[in-house]
Amino acid sequence: MLGLVPVITAEGAEIARSAAGRLNAKAMLLPSVFLQDSVIFSNQDSYLAVDIAAHGESNRLLLGLDGRGGIASLRFARWGDPDKTGFHYESFGGLVEAEKTIDGITFPSKLRLGWYFDEADEGTADPANPTRFATEGEFFRCEIDDLEFR
Repeated sequence: MLGLVPVITAEGAEIARSAAGRLNAKAMLLPSVFLQDSVIFSNQDSYLAVDIAAHGESNRLLLGLDGRGGIASLRFARWGDPDKTGFHYESFGGLVEAEKTIDGITFPSKLRLGWYFDEADEGTADPANPTRFATEGEFFRCEIDDLEFR
């Protein structure tokens, strides 16, 4: 917390593989990363599919877009062990609740992310029938107030 006390520590090949997947997903926070020659774009159903790789881990990010072309949601298969049954690919993703433009770069600025995210989580939430993402998967919320590009 606040860089003083580690909240969680883990290491090893499985953790590194999971972290590489997380790094691929973080590309949406700095859209210029998508300009690399190795990044491949295509359509998959109603999503923009982005094939990207980092540190040996390849992922297909499925980006749900809003009416203006901004990112509204993200989902992909991420390597991890969220249910403590052993490492495997599991659905991961979340919702973009706001975006900002700083120095001419527009990026998602308010996010809710976690395991078990799928298409059912992209619509209007039904409190009577919460999804697995809503009940046990979501573990990260953030709001980016400012960025400094170097």
